[in-house]
Amino acid sequence: MLFTWQQFLKKNSPDGLSEHARVGLFGELEILKALFFKNLNNKDAIQGWRGCRKAHQDFQYIDFALEVKTTRAVTPETVSISNIRQLDDENINKLFLTVVNVEQNPTNGTSLQMQVSEIKEILNGSSIGLFEEGLHEVGFIEGHTKLYESELYTIQSINHYAIADGFPRILRSHIVEGVKHIKYKISLGACNSYQVENSLVLENIKKLKERIENE
Repeated sequence: MLFTWQQFLKKNSPDGLSEHARVGLFGELEILKALFFKNLNNKDAIQGWRGCRKAHQDFQYIDFALEVKTTRAVTPETVSISNIRQLDDENINKLFLTVVNVEQNPTNGTSLQMQVSEIKEILNGSSIGLFEEGLHEVGFIEGHTKLYESELYTIQSINHYAIADGFPRILRSHIVEGVKHIKYKISLGACNSYQVENSLVLENIKKLKERIENE
């Protein structure tokens, strides 16, 4: 009971989401719009958004997963991996890492609240409820909207990396007994040979749509 209450207070802090959480959510929602809404029906797209529920990857579908990292660095050099399963493709046919680089300023761009409102405008029926459940899980509530109005973001770049053998990562199968809570950073420069075009990711999502429809 105490743990449940602590989790409720954490999600509903009067200070709203942390700065890191706000930027991360903005990046996830940008990818939800740019990739998944354009290639899946709205309900299927939202059901695969799992970052709001602390899943291993931010988007999880049939044999397909995509992890989003959002950064405000002027020249992104590294990204942090907070869960050893984030880049582990065990039992996943296709796994991608997507790095969203944003610039934040108070005069130009899109706020987190504006982005949420844009998504709600294109949803209907049960998909709205699913989306709102996800927002609540991550700690975004309507009572905090004014806290986010002055933070505006513009997308500087979106880069995709196909996770495959040799990609710089730590795998769960490599961890010896007794080692816990592994967090690490990877150099994006070391990932250059794994970078793929946006069209390849879209192609895989279109194949995903066929698998979902044939279930």
